[in-house]
Amino acid sequence: MGSYKILKFRVKNFRNLEAQNLEFSSKINLIIGNNGNGKTNLLEAIHLLASKKSFRKNCTYSHFSSVNGTQDGDNSRIYFFSLLKEDVCDIQTQFNCQIDIEKTERTYSLNGKIVKKAPNIITLYVSPFDAHLFYLIPKVRRDFFDHYLGILNSEYKRGLSKYFSLIKNRNRLIALMKSRAGDNNKQIIAVDRELAKYIPEIVRERELFLKNLKTIYTKVAKDIFANDVDINIILDSKFKSKEEDEVFELMQENLLEDMRSGITRNCIHRDNYSISFNGLSSEGFASTGQQRLCYLSLLFAYIELFRGKFLASPILLLDDISTELDKAKLNGLIKYLINGNSQAFITTTNENFGYHLEKSESQISKKFKLEAGHVSLVNELV
Repeated sequence: MGSYKILKFRVKNFRNLEAQNLEFSSKINLIIGNNGNGKTNLLEAIHLLASKKSFRKNCTYSHFSSVNGTQDGDNSRIYFFSLLKEDVCDIQTQFNCQIDIEKTERTYSLNGKIVKKAPNIITLYVSPFDAHLFYLIPKVRRDFFDHYLGILNSEYKRGLSKYFSLIKNRNRLIALMKSRAGDNNKQIIAVDRELAKYIPEIVRERELFLKNLKTIYTKVAKDIFANDVDINIILDSKFKSKEEDEVFELMQENLLEDMRSGITRNCIHRDNYSISFNGLSSEGFASTGQQRLCYLSLLFAYIELFRGKFLASPILLLDDISTELDKAKLNGLIKYLINGNSQAFITTTNENFGYHLEKSESQISKKFKLEAGHVSLVNELV
């Protein structure tokens, strides 16, 4: 997997952002502006170009279109223009994308030639405000760990996709049985035997992922955020330490209860992750500030796993995280970004953040001001 940096960027007909050519630092890019001016929109545009989807929930292509329209009247398409640099070979590539909103289609081009496959650019969006839902809703935690584990392990991602396809089929058969439309018991048995092949490996990979995070989390939390908290994450699952035959038997035992519900409720897509701080439950004993800092630390621990796996770094999209950090934690974050190999885009309303960057030496950073969708370069910090 390559490690890319975005050197130049332009987006047209996207939310409130003006169509303008931006030249970014390959290291740190600070975007300062008041709330409501489009800082998160800029991060979203970068994320959308790289990952083909938004980090916002329930967004469709129609949501991305400019609220003001374009001068040429072309409001049915969104255009992305970028210049990428790959770290390993230092080759620069023009990568463009066009989204047809009405047809919900994408067209990619590399160096002016239409291609079917886009470069594999990995971005990581980080917002401390996501921590609230992460600790509050089990499904958010499941989706979080499944998503990031899937990036590290393509086999896990494929196995999980097959699992959900089988669960969808199983739910359809259960619904037919409940409505007495036919006897589908043999078909459910066949589906359960297939599920039993995937579930043990999925559970093992989830536990291994948590174990690997645990080995580096404490150090990352302390080094970056001076957050001396011992976090422990446990996978709550009835299917832990069970092999294929045991999983199949448990699925059959749960079938009657699933029949009453009309849906598969007793399986690994309903598993939970229990999180504790210093031995106490995060839900009942951790403050909002503690939860957010630990959430940030968890994401940065994942970045270290990513680097160890691929010998590459994702592009970091850090959305207004400075509001959660005091001076010591802010300095720790800047030191981490300077010493690392990731390109970072940081949005903030905090003018003092720029001062901390100016204190860093021998690293080139850029500071931008964003007002009403217009981005202007304030200075280059050396």
